[in-house]
Amino acid sequence: MAAPLAGFTRCGQKDLRSVLCKLKILSAVVSEEKEVTEERLKAEQESFEKKIRQLEEQNELIVKEREDILFFV
Repeated sequence: MAAPLAGFTRCGQKDLRSVLCKLKILSAVVSEEKEVTEERLKAEQESFEKKIRQLEEQNELIVKEREDILFFV
């Protein structure tokens, strides 16, 4: 089995520089996309946690109302 980078030994310096430049650009794009995705995930997680808290509070109110109704019956 040939080494994964064996084909690069046949490339000239100009080609290698071009590949390196493209790899740097790709790395920057991937890093930026990762950062945006992490920020979006954090925002969605915070929103989800807030909604859970709201639902828990709503549930507590419903339980209290039911207890009050049962107490007066």
